Amino acid sequence: MRHKLLLLLAGIIISAGVSMYAEEQPRLNSTAKQTSDIDIKKETSSLQIPFIKNEGQITSDDVRFYTKLFNGTVFITAKGELVYSILYPKDYIGADDPAGDILPPNNMPAQYTSETIRETLIVNQDESAINVRGINRAQTYVNYIISDAPKNSRDNISTYNLISLGEAWPGITLNLKANSRNIEKLFIVSPEGNPESIKISLDGIEQISLNKSGRPAGAAYGELEVTTAKGGMNFTRPVAYQNIEGERNQVEVAYKLINENTYGFTVGDYDKTRPLIIDPLLASTYIGGATADVSNGIARDSSGNIFIAGYTSGIYPTTAGVFQPSYSFTVDVVVSKFNSDITTLLASTFIGSQSQRSEYGYALAVDGSGNVFVTGTTGTAATPPTPPATAGAYDTSFNGSWDAFVAKLNNNLTSTDFVYTFLGGTGDDRGYGIATDKNNNVFVCGTAGNATFPATGGPYSTFGGGTVSDGFVARFGNNLTAAGFVSTFLGGSQGDFCYGITTDSSNNVIVTGGTSSPNFPTVPQVAQIGSSDVFVTKFNNGLTATLYSTRFGGTLSDVGYGIAIGRASNIHVTGETSSTNFPVRLTGGSSGLGGGIDAFITTLSPSLNIISSRYLGGNGTDIGWSIAIAPFAGQLFLTGYTASTNFPTYPINPPPLDATLSGPSDMFVTRLDNELSLVASTYLGGASTESSATVASQAGILMDSSTNVVLTSITDSSDFPLSNPILSPYNGGVYSGGGTPPSDIFVSRITPNLQGGTPITSDALAAPTISFPLNLASDVLTPPTLQWTAPENAIAPVTYAVYFSTDSYPLTIIYTGQDISTIPSTTYTTSYYWYIVASDSAGRVSWTSVYQFTTDIDPLFIGGSSGGELFGADSFTKPLGTCFIATAVYGSPTHPNVMALKEFRDNHLSTNFIGRYFVSWYYKVSPPVAEHLKHSPLQASVVRFALTPIIYTIKYPGLIALIILALGGLLVLRIKRSGC
Repeated sequence: MRHKLLLLLAGIIISAGVSMYAEEQPRLNSTAKQTSDIDIKKETSSLQIPFIKNEGQITSDDVRFYTKLFNGTVFITAKGELVYSILYPKDYIGADDPAGDILPPNNMPAQYTSETIRETLIVNQDESAINVRGINRAQTYVNYIISDAPKNSRDNISTYNLISLGEAWPGITLNLKANSRNIEKLFIVSPEGNPESIKISLDGIEQISLNKSGRPAGAAYGELEVTTAKGGMNFTRPVAYQNIEGERNQVEVAYKLINENTYGFTVGDYDKTRPLIIDPLLASTYIGGATADVSNGIARDSSGNIFIAGYTSGIYPTTAGVFQPSYSFTVDVVVSKFNSDITTLLASTFIGSQSQRSEYGYALAVDGSGNVFVTGTTGTAATPPTPPATAGAYDTSFNGSWDAFVAKLNNNLTSTDFVYTFLGGTGDDRGYGIATDKNNNVFVCGTAGNATFPATGGPYSTFGGGTVSDGFVARFGNNLTAAGFVSTFLGGSQGDFCYGITTDSSNNVIVTGGTSSPNFPTVPQVAQIGSSDVFVTKFNNGLTATLYSTRFGGTLSDVGYGIAIGRASNIHVTGETSSTNFPVRLTGGSSGLGGGIDAFITTLSPSLNIISSRYLGGNGTDIGWSIAIAPFAGQLFLTGYTASTNFPTYPINPPPLDATLSGPSDMFVTRLDNELSLVASTYLGGASTESSATVASQAGILMDSSTNVVLTSITDSSDFPLSNPILSPYNGGVYSGGGTPPSDIFVSRITPNLQGGTPITSDALAAPTISFPLNLASDVLTPPTLQWTAPENAIAPVTYAVYFSTDSYPLTIIYTGQDISTIPSTTYTTSYYWYIVASDSAGRVSWTSVYQFTTDIDPLFIGGSSGGELFGADSFTKPLGTCFIATAVYGSPTHPNVMALKEFRDNHLSTNFIGRYFVSWYYKVSPPVAEHLKHSPLQASVVRFALTPIIYTIKYPGLIALIILALGGLLVLRIKRSGC
């Protein structure tokens, strides 16, 4: 029977995911947003955390397994007891001393105390029937390195997703599963078992009672309420069911009080020939004990694991064996690692000082080796600084009231290879952005408070911010030592703030932010400036030279926050603007300011010329925080804060995930094509606020390896939308140090169409198949028919978008729908480019290669008139594979000088045989030369200089002729005077 029950587990164990909550907090309505099919994990609630096997790192032989929850530790003893060691903030319940703990929390902060509650199984048989063992081994292994007690150090300790206590009562097996806030007990009652046998007692409490909270309609009771000397905890109402022929049949069940400290279950009628599962969904919370948690940054490694970084003012779920499993003081940085589908917390750590100093994490990046880098700021120390600053790092001394910091962690967030360095002077210095390059160098940007900030070796060594601030950009080697360190100020005489940073395919470093300095350094000089503008500056990899620098905006305040590199090395920037005359370059969409503050999105060429730009917002405040580049069709996703009731959502039918503002503010997630037209756009949030309008509480977004959208920020909504909603109450608290509102972290994973559907975890969608030959004609009266077939593994219905243009970049959408053919408008003897993007009902996206054709035979494209593949499918994840010399040296196919050369080609060279022969030869030799020039800025500059007289001759032939005539005249006069 035991073997049969174990085999049954795969089909009957469920993910309940009930969270601990404070009794006075509002409870999540289990029916709220029930139709949402997105896979969202709110602040690691419902997130499975493994149990750690005790292999001697805990001295108590009675402990077999343990796990760290959100507010303490739970130990599983050899007798099957559950011992809860729960932390309580003294601010809420008084400065009682901990007593009776089986194992007091290590390094418990002075402002916390704890208590112990013991849960014991009352069995009517030999206790040898209880067999505590781990099943379903987890991916996670933990290491304990104890410097002052080496004999207790342990390596590669096993962890388990599930603990079995065996057949605790005849015919009844009990299994345990943990998530970030609770232990879930699963009772599997076989046909031979009797649920009335289940009896469990609680020690360390004052009393237990039943309340009506969470009860279903018609039920007398719901939760089991446990009162302790320091507060209490609730067991949410139980559920019971049977799996019969693939269907889950609910069975009535309720708690039963046996005496003042013992409970069991009363079960309604059920099929006693089949197994019954009872899930009491234990939820345990101290009163008012939750604290504010903020997440700002998100990144993923090459294996698809997701990392977030932020800060907390107290309790936060950590895992064993990490760099710092315990909270230190006031505010600590937190870094968490999840598996690719955000269902398991693989590692989670604090980074904090034991001195009276606060640390805020603002951004993180993952290098090519999987190392994790975090930056932020650390605050005033009342006592001399203590670790985590590490020996050998660039700067181990705390310098002023606030220092920026950079920390390095390995992929598992343990103490191995940990490095921490300060970065700052005596003023207010903060690190807001971080990035790595192909060589694993680390780049940080932020704000510097005064001239004592170490500006070393960069192009701007003088602080210019007066009494305000300058931006800064710094470069470290991978180990954050002084070797190779370079830093530079970036600003003028007023306030300058650097918030976003990235690197491109040539390892150049690009930053964005905001400036109110009239003399902000621009290269070349920008004539028109506003009171506060967005800036974008591109440095070489060594930060020794400014390649380009520009500013743009309107007459009022404009700031850039998020930056990303897209197709053809173009640069995308998002942020906020309050200017009614913000520069807009858009054929459609929002061309006017919608509210007092709008988000914006601007695309610039590699040489920082604006290609396209638009407002994005409604009648309230809207801020763009972060950008992710899609690996298809040059599209991009951005997220941010919105308080607008009419923020643009799209499409109308079928509707996006959420078309309505749910509270005072929501997150927004918007998908745009490469011309910045809306493809999809949605709200994301609950009845209260999401994200924040402050830099310290922004948001992060990325695309996962399956092209889903993953984002993180903060929420104080008790009804934040969950997938398959269950009771998972909001647990946010109030951070007392900086006015941060109550908040929980959330991490969300959404399909790329931003609509209902299961996030992509299966095979990728196959690409549509182009039908050849095209129906090409010799005149425009019978234009070609573009045809294709559906992806072979698509789940209907499938929606197609056809991109079409006379140039290879950018292309324009000419058709959206479910047909598998379209007829474009064409012109005689003109060459066209096109490709197709497909999206099926599961939210998967695929795309074809780029193809080229003409409506008549064109000698410039030999063999291309019947249609042929021009660029490979991977061209959407890097600059287009076929690039010509002019495009390479000017940075964009739409650069004015490139367009002038194309016009000269079409209007002059293509009109005669010799010109067409030259163009045909140029197309053959140009691509490999262009590829070389893209990676050699110096040689590209030489070619750009050589092309200058040609460009001016094409653009200004009359002026050039006059100059030649004038020079000729001067030469004739000189000859006459010399008497020759």
